[in-house]
Amino acid sequence: MTAQLAPALVAVLTLALAVALAAYVAAPALAHALARRRGRASGVSLPARAALAAAPHVDLLVADAAAVTTGRLRVVDVAPARAGDERNLRWFAGALGHGAEDPVSRALARSSPRGHLSGVTSQDGLGLCGSVDRHPVRVGQPAWLGDLDHGGGSGSTVAVEVDGRLLGRITLAAEPRPDAAATLTALAGRGIEPVLVSSGPAADLERLAGEVGTARCVHLPGPGDLSALVSGLRAEGRVVALAGPDCGADLRLTDAGPDPGAVVLDELDIASVAAALDLARSVHRTARLLRRVALALAVLAAAGLGAVALLRLL
Repeated sequence: MTAQLAPALVAVLTLALAVALAAYVAAPALAHALARRRGRASGVSLPARAALAAAPHVDLLVADAAAVTTGRLRVVDVAPARAGDERNLRWFAGALGHGAEDPVSRALARSSPRGHLSGVTSQDGLGLCGSVDRHPVRVGQPAWLGDLDHGGGSGSTVAVEVDGRLLGRITLAAEPRPDAAATLTALAGRGIEPVLVSSGPAADLERLAGEVGTARCVHLPGPGDLSALVSGLRAEGRVVALAGPDCGADLRLTDAGPDPGAVVLDELDIASVAAALDLARSVHRTARLLRRVALALAVLAAAGLGAVALLRLL
């Protein structure tokens, strides 16, 4: 090696070693900055790195049942008062439903053409009444229509009366998101157990959990039950991510921003929650990868310096 080349090579290798070591130290901050930039492009705001410390270890996600629904209702059961009346039950209830915009009416309307409507009025939250093809029709709470045998149960149940006769009942429930089952399955495949919670009827929650393929759901009727659930899960050694209010979870995702201690999303639907959780967990993976690359470069630079020193001794 020429005398002129050796100093230049040593300078280059020394600089490379310094840069590699600096990159090793800066890797976590760089990974966090890259993740925050990706998040902004998709409507996700990541908190400071300290708030994401538990993200790589999360093994359970608690999410409200609303996260796996579209926000709409759909018909889940039709119970005519007399055999053979199911078609008429759907027709009259759906036709009258075209005359209103509340969630129950919209769900009923999707199962029937409009028909000829007249005189449709809302009865103080009890239901609707009007005329469908000149038949007087009422749709609403069973007790309002004298359906005293209605025993409650899951979903929103309405009774249907046509021409002064009880035609039957229709039960509606929350409509699952088309991507909910696949998203929850993917989360489980990545080692994150999904748990659905709701303060609504327990039967509705169990029905929804079965439809989206979630093995675990918890009914939370009281205001403090969510905090107690999270505390209990953490006491079991679980690392909990929570899509919802601040209840002491290891990692929190919310749509009520800005919040410096939580991952903030535009919406808390399950697909967005899963994507945001993946983004939060990616910070640690990216930092580890960057450190491995930096360490490899540092080793190569140090080996080069050692080789140059050895050649100069020979």
